[in-house]
Amino acid sequence: MIQPPARTPDRTLYISDLDGTLLQPDATLSEQARSLLTELLESGTQFTIATARSIVSVRHILRGLPIRLPVICANGAYLSDLETGRHRAVQALAPELAQEVFGCIGAHGLLGFLSAYDGEADYLYFGRELNEPMTWYVEDRFRQGDDRPRQVEDFSEAFGQQLISFNLIDRLAPLQALEHDLNIRFSGRLQMYYYENWYNPEWFWLSIFDHQATKAGGIGVLLAETGLAPADVTVFGDSLNDESMFRMAGRRVAVANAKPEIKALADEVIGSNETDSVIEYLAKATGRAWTETPRRSAP
Repeated sequence: MIQPPARTPDRTLYISDLDGTLLQPDATLSEQARSLLTELLESGTQFTIATARSIVSVRHILRGLPIRLPVICANGAYLSDLETGRHRAVQALAPELAQEVFGCIGAHGLLGFLSAYDGEADYLYFGRELNEPMTWYVEDRFRQGDDRPRQVEDFSEAFGQQLISFNLIDRLAPLQALEHDLNIRFSGRLQMYYYENWYNPEWFWLSIFDHQATKAGGIGVLLAETGLAPADVTVFGDSLNDESMFRMAGRRVAVANAKPEIKALADEVIGSNETDSVIEYLAKATGRAWTETPRRSAP
């Protein structure tokens, strides 16, 4: 069993989404926020994150923060150690289901990435044909020193490993058509999420996971290992992939920029991610001093 850090008097475990919630719009923490979060973690505040990002990306963004509890990555497909990048728990697609989904994606003529895990390392497979946002994403991965991307002629290697997810990038209408088809053919067996591409709003992501790969599922594994209960958990989020953890946590906190569906589930709505509102909440909850971050001017 994981030994959690020294507990705060109320036993609260704080879990935050990253993009649009904990992070500012440029995917960073302010110097003040990073400093205070470090102080909170070192003094025993129980805090971790639940994100759609990979452990590689999470380690890059949160490097230097002493988060000792496992982090929930890939929307709950992984429970991972931030310091080492190793996965403690994995929720993969069943091999036959992954093959059928892959065939359906091909029938719709869509392009994307296959995320896989061989028990030791993570891989991000993609084919020879790339659209514009896929090209940007691969180049960005290499710029950040990510060694997962693998360009292949066929995907047989990926299907010899644990297939974690399909991540497609295209216009919204084709992705919606695929999602509709998958929902009919594999009802209740898949978990699917849309994301607007922040860098080009004309393009969207569709991520496809096993139905058990959710943030709530990842939190459930973490609670089983720490001996805490859902009532001990306070979550922060903004997007539809946060819904599962909002439905299971003892306290739900939405940021001001959250989707209406998430706000409707929240016990409290705080400021936006632009002003480090999650860190401000943590400061006040733990009795720390906080100076409000100046609000950024509209571009």
